[in-house]
Parts: sequence; structure tokens; C-alpha cells
Amino acid sequence: MQGLASLFGGRSGLLSLLLGLLLLCAAFPPLLRMMKRNRMKNKIERFFIDQYNFSRNFARMIVAVSAFETGYWTSRIYKRNRNLFGMKHPTIRKTTSLGEMNDHAYYQNRDNSLKDFVFYLRYFGYDGEYDIDLYRFVLEMDAKGYFEIDFQDYYKGVSKCYDKLFGIESKNV
Repeated sequence: MQGLASLFGGRSGLLSLLLGLLLLCAAFPPLLRMMKRNRMKNKIERFFIDQYNFSRNFARMIVAVSAFETGYWTSRIYKRNRNLFGMKHPTIRKTTSLGEMNDHAYYQNRDNSLKDFVFYLRYFGYDGEYDIDLYRFVLEMDAKGYFEIDFQDYYKGVSKCYDKLFGIESKNV
């Protein structure tokens, strides 16, 4: 230990190094979560822009809905069912869902969950006009029975996710 301490400028240098390593280890799990969150955010956003030609803002609103529904992609329904939107298994529209598990739709993979959300949007007539206003988009989702909680609570949650994922950029661009 004596030789090691002298290598780092004495005992205080070694303690500073150890404290720094401890802080780095404590910061590592949140850093990993943030990196995973950013990867998922970017994957979903790019999917809707590249595959369906949605506007960037509309794709970001959908990302915020997904983040809220899954607790930033950490929920049991997301992990077990590969369900990015907390959706139930539909009975009257086209779907990529394989059935119901844990009272929610389950999918072969995440891309099928993303495609199913497009089926949902098309079935209910979303045409992209909502890409300028998150409030109106969530209001329409409420009118079509997408979520079961109070509208203000849902809107507040989705809006908070949007702000956290995309910073101070406006939801109404």
C-alpha cells in the first residue's frame, strides 16, 4: 500500500483516487440508464420518421407516449410483452399482437409493437395534423379511449416525458 500511495502522490492522492472511483461507480448505473433511454428514444423516433414519414415532432410525441406508458422502458409489460405502449390486445382492428399476456398485448419483437401503434393510429384516423400540438394529440387519444387515467394526469405525464427526453424544445413547433 505504501508503494501504491507514493505512486499517486502520497496517501491523500490515493484517497482522492479511491473517492473518485467510488463516485464513478455510483454514477455508472444512472449513466447506463440514460444511455439506454437515449438509444430507445432515438430508435422509436427514427422508426416513425423513416418507415412512415411522420414529422419529427409527431414522432417525438409518440416517443413521449411510449416513455410514459412504460416508465421509460422499464415496466414489466414492456420487458415481458415487448409492448412499447402499454396497449391491450385489440379485437376489432388489424394488429401485430400475438395475443394477451398480463392483461396486455404481447409481441414477437419491439418493431411489431411499433407497427401495431401505427395500426392503432390509422384505425382511429390520425392523419398527422396532431404533430403540432401535444395537448390536442393526447386529447384525441382520450376521446378514443386509449388510456384509463384522468386526462390531466396523463397529459402531464406525457408532457413531462417529452420535456425530459427532448429538453427545452417546444412541443408546438
